[in-house]
Amino acid sequence: MKQSLRQELRWTPFFILFYREIRRYLKVLIQTIVAPLINSSLYLLIFGVSLGASISVPGGVSYLAFLIPGLVMMSCLNNCFQNSSSSIVSAKFGGDLEDFRVSPLSDQQIIWAYA
Repeated sequence: MKQSLRQELRWTPFFILFYREIRRYLKVLIQTIVAPLINSSLYLLIFGVSLGASISVPGGVSYLAFLIPGLVMMSCLNNCFQNSSSSIVSAKFGGDLEDFRVSPLSDQQIIWAYA
């Protein structure tokens, strides 16, 4: 077997697992997109509108201009953690992680496919 074919076959299980996780991600699109938008909107409404007038930010920047990038990053990081952890926990309870231990996937490939 040629070396290039062997390298391609080595990455095939990784891409299959990665594709499965992308399909799972797209199934819960409302949970992934709508829930963080509602969460950020509530934070913006509570902290931005109600407290924004009474809080002064150094440098002459408005409080909303200070708050919105933080809310975007908070939503991104929270969503990344929730999707990865829920996928790993469901794989653990479903017995999929034990099946991966006997597959040709390395530990790093499993982690990167779930991330």
